[in-house]
Amino acid sequence: MAKKSFYPQAPELPPEFSTVTGSYITQTLLLLASLALFFALYFGIMFLCLAFIGFSFFCVRGNATGGLPSGWSACFSVFPLSFCSSTC
Repeated sequence: MAKKSFYPQAPELPPEFSTVTGSYITQTLLLLASLALFFALYFGIMFLCLAFIGFSFFCVRGNATGGLPSGWSACFSVFPLSFCSSTC
């Protein structure tokens, strides 16, 4: 006796119904490229924010001690940022 299945029989479909077209491949590659670009921008912005926080902490710590921290000139040679003027 054949084993009884709870699922109905699969319908008979023509072979061209399930073939992969060129537009499908293009859309898939565009989706993957967009996803890669999103993650690159996301992690890039996260890195820049962490770098800015670290650089800001470095500037604030220098003012809290009453002077510029050692290696202050190296700060601008490594991080040539225009937003950190002589006030930090």
